[in-house]
Amino acid sequence: MKKLIVLIAATMIAGALVFAADANAGPAKALVQTLDARQAEEGDKVVCPVMKEKFTVGPKTLYVEYKGKRYYIDSLMCQALLRKYPEEYLAPAKTTGKAPENSPKTR
Repeated sequence: MKKLIVLIAATMIAGALVFAADANAGPAKALVQTLDARQAEEGDKVVCPVMKEKFTVGPKTLYVEYKGKRYYIDSLMCQALLRKYPEEYLAPAKTTGKAPENSPKTR
């Protein structure tokens, strides 16, 4: 019985250590794919230019080629939209310092 308790305690401690190490690592930065960004490669964490969701590029990840560069996306819907409106989704974000006109007002 003592061996079982020691085994369970050791497993819990090991799990806590792994979780703590993971938490201290911080979030991995994802590549925002724009016209002026570097091309992503397999294994990179990227942001879908359409849905803005993070994912990891794998060997079967969907993509769209535009102006000689691959842009990885996370769904067939995103693929269709990126093919139809590439400039809209791949333009670098413009920061003006102002909130958009239609955004809700903050208190």
